[in-house]
Amino acid sequence: MNNQELLADAHQQLQATSDSARADAEILLTHCLQKSRTYLYTWPEKPVDSAAETTFRELLSARMRGVPIAYLTGQREFWTLTLKVTPDTLIPRPETELLVTT
Repeated sequence: MNNQELLADAHQQLQATSDSARADAEILLTHCLQKSRTYLYTWPEKPVDSAAETTFRELLSARMRGVPIAYLTGQREFWTLTLKVTPDTLIPRPETELLVTT
């Protein structure tokens, strides 16, 4: 499968369980490919190797079960930092960034 096909398939699967299905699919695929989101739009026809596709489908399945994206990727952007996140840590919320600015 290529980038575009995988994204379309993932978007369709995630729609039932996520309000941000397209973004979730893009974040997971770029994480598996170790590429930027721009890459997905620049090279939609680029084939995805089988190892990355397998990892992507495993993460997609976990996301459909409600596992947060930050736990799946192992990181979360907060303010100007990229924080490491595991199931043993709390995920920083966007509202908390407001406290930093005030």
